[in-house]
Amino acid sequence: MKWLRELSNRDARQGKVTVLGEIQDEVLHEIVKSSKVEAYKPNQILIKQGNVGFTMYIILTGMCDIRISSADTTEEDDAEATEDPFEEGDVLVKKKPAEIEALLGVSVGTFKAGHAFGEVALVSGVLRTASVIVNPDSDICQVLVIDKSLFDRTLQDYMRREEAGKANFIEQFSHFSTWPVKFRQQLLRGLSKTRFKYSEQVMRQGDEIDCVYFITSGEVKQSLVPGLHPGAVQPVSGAPTNRTDIRH
Repeated sequence: MKWLRELSNRDARQGKVTVLGEIQDEVLHEIVKSSKVEAYKPNQILIKQGNVGFTMYIILTGMCDIRISSADTTEEDDAEATEDPFEEGDVLVKKKPAEIEALLGVSVGTFKAGHAFGEVALVSGVLRTASVIVNPDSDICQVLVIDKSLFDRTLQDYMRREEAGKANFIEQFSHFSTWPVKFRQQLLRGLSKTRFKYSEQVMRQGDEIDCVYFITSGEVKQSLVPGLHPGAVQPVSGAPTNRTDIRH
């Protein structure tokens, strides 16, 4: 339990909001006491989209990729389709990235130590909305496995609040509120919280883009150096940069 709390404290220092950092000590103690630890190899499937879910997971070590297939099939289509040979627990041995994408869909994100996943099926009673597979470059991925009974008595209230908060954000954002339900559910899976302290840098001009930020509270200042854009005319030495204040 001490190690898990240290993990959550490390995440908090980095601004990450994870389930381990938000729950009380007695809840964490019950989870540690009643859950089990499982280890998964690189390219091993933990969750497969479309399956019924009875467990959720918290990553202790390693990292996993979230993959979503956009294929829409009916029960008749499923009956006529070729049976998928891969299931949860299988290792996709010697599969190239393109082959994994064909089987499980595109990668939409990565889970690392401290992150929880698989809770949607337990909160909402829906089928798995995405596949989760251990990243091919990861070490052995160790996870806490939490079954429905343990979830109901420890994490249910917290997870329901988190789900409701994310869903409310999507509904209030005019661009997302018109999306089909399936796409909104996929977006819900990709949302996570991060907190930044006063004067902390969120991103730097020229950095590789790996995510999009939506401000839910507070404000940021945006600065632009025109000369850093490829092909731009270099500014006169000492010329001011452009800056915009963005508020929630």
